[in-house]
Amino acid sequence: MKRQILIITGHPHNETQKAQLQIVGKYYNEYFKSNTGGAYEDAEITNLETPKVNEIQDLLKEDKKIDFAVLVLIGHGATQEGKQLFQINADEIINPGQIELTLKKQLVVVESCRVTAISDHPVVDVTDKIASFKDGGKIKFPISKAKSKELYNAGVEKCNDGLVVCFACDEDEKASKLHFTKALIEMSKNWSANPQLDSAVASIQGIMVPVAEHVKKESNDKQSPQIWGTEKFPFAISRY
Repeated sequence: MKRQILIITGHPHNETQKAQLQIVGKYYNEYFKSNTGGAYEDAEITNLETPKVNEIQDLLKEDKKIDFAVLVLIGHGATQEGKQLFQINADEIINPGQIELTLKKQLVVVESCRVTAISDHPVVDVTDKIASFKDGGKIKFPISKAKSKELYNAGVEKCNDGLVVCFACDEDEKASKLHFTKALIEMSKNWSANPQLDSAVASIQGIMVPVAEHVKKESNDKQSPQIWGTEKFPFAISRY
């Protein structure tokens, strides 16, 4: 199966914000490369800074064999007339759900970031640490990268064609202090580390439930992550 990750950082308002968006982009890069995130190879991940919309479309059209793509948008967003908007570059503001990709299966994650200081960014541990857990006299070891990729791809193939879009907040809300990205990555990694799981796959639908609850609690009900679409695309793979 042909897979592709597109991590796009939108238009920053200053150099400090540019550095912040790049840091968040690295978090997602490291996550998807890990076994938990599907063991993506470097060649399967593309990073774009403030691209034009047609650049994104052309990139995916270059290879019509792509079966599944994850599009991550990091930057400034707003809501207008009931539509979520994202400032992709200095000249273009888009509705993430309307990017016309020629793919039947795609997941879009939108982190509309409004933090103003690097210290506000979460420190996320996205390394795969080797750990052993004893259970009934048996020691469980982490699955291989090949096995992780196999489970992830099988999860995609089980899904019907469709589009799923995850938003860091609801309409008329602000996405602050990267509560969403921090919860999405850390909770996926924590789920993966459970030694009682055997070659399990967590869908984006399943992960978003505890993520939304956590973010709402952390923000005192001022930020409510949302998900559109029903397909249960894989997002996290069990480490064991």
